[in-house]
Amino acid sequence: LIGSIEAGKLADFTVLDADPLAPGEDLRSIGIWGTVVGGEAYPRQHEWAVTGAAGLPEGFLPSILALKVRWSSGLKRMCFAFALYCVRRLYRFFKNDRDAGKPQRSAAALLTPEN
Repeated sequence: LIGSIEAGKLADFTVLDADPLAPGEDLRSIGIWGTVVGGEAYPRQHEWAVTGAAGLPEGFLPSILALKVRWSSGLKRMCFAFALYCVRRLYRFFKNDRDAGKPQRSAAALLTPEN
């Protein structure tokens, strides 16, 4: 998750009104001044829409879960690790179907017993 800012590149970032790494700073109280996505600036009041998992790049969900595993501890870490294991299995399952030229199945189809 390391990038660079250079002329000609587009960066996605958010401008905060306080330093989140400052000692004693309450993250929940930090406000947002604005966000830049794909070179376009959005003000604090911008209404964001969630388009669903279909619009996410391949590998996005396992990457986020891997970070949660890394930054968690105890029971939370075990739960995230199990979720990561399950998601990786699902990704492999659907990838194998796609590579074999089979019609894509939904996740719900996995839970439905075959007759």
